[in-house]
Amino acid sequence: MYYLEGDYLHEKEFVERIGKRTLYASRNTIRKHIKPFFKDKRPDEITPREIALFYVELGKNYSASTVHKAANVISNAYRKLMRDGIVKKSPCEFVKKPSIIQEEKKPLTEDEVKRMIEATDVYDRDPWTKTHNMPVYIRLALATGMRRGELCALKWEHIDWEHGYIEVKKAIAYLGNKMEEKSTKSGKSRSIAVSENILDMLKKHRRKYATGTHIFPDKRNKNKPQNPESIRHAMDIIARESGIERLTMHLLRHTNISIMGARGIDIRTIAMRAGHSQLTTTMRYLHTNEELNRRAGDIFKDI
Repeated sequence: MYYLEGDYLHEKEFVERIGKRTLYASRNTIRKHIKPFFKDKRPDEITPREIALFYVELGKNYSASTVHKAANVISNAYRKLMRDGIVKKSPCEFVKKPSIIQEEKKPLTEDEVKRMIEATDVYDRDPWTKTHNMPVYIRLALATGMRRGELCALKWEHIDWEHGYIEVKKAIAYLGNKMEEKSTKSGKSRSIAVSENILDMLKKHRRKYATGTHIFPDKRNKNKPQNPESIRHAMDIIARESGIERLTMHLLRHTNISIMGARGIDIRTIAMRAGHSQLTTTMRYLHTNEELNRRAGDIFKDI
């Protein structure tokens, strides 16, 4: 499968211009899963049976999602090979991918939010804690629904103090062993309105801890962002401390979007704040709300 790390990835990077994180993930999938199995076989030598066997072997140790990602790389590569006349047909079209069962994620309850905030404050008071970012980080994530990398990339210049907006322009990604600033997932910037108490919280944080350029600075350099991986590590500790095993940064984003939906915020505003380019993506985060369902029914009570 020499083609994958050569022409395939080059076209993905320089023609399709996929994001660095996506490119890194694709390269990792090729090196970790695909190449060790198929070794130096030419694309025209691989049969549907071998593709199916690859899915089976990979599925023994990894999730269906991981198998899907590897399958997508292979099938996409074969489409390009057929386009270029290198192979006549793809062995992938005869092999079914494993089913992925999507479990419905539930947003945090009010009690869980309270426990999370308390655990975050306990974590912040621990003498071993190197930064004092997490109390503000957690609250801002819950109030805005911003992604982990977007929060890490925030600078003070991105705050519109007069009008109460946060400008989301960039994101920080941890690729390999280094951090890189990149565009947001949608490739567009957006403005998120925040309340006065959030602005007050940020002002206090700036006076006490974040005196450099970044709102969530590195422990050694106030003009550099905190590593997103250290945020993940802190979340793991807070999850254990709060007793909320399912707690992740993405769950805070999920909770933010769910709360907006439950409070009757229209879906286009929710999608804009979340940075979703497709409304269908936003819909996956929303849950049926009984009160809104009843209100919708009452609209037609005089018919």
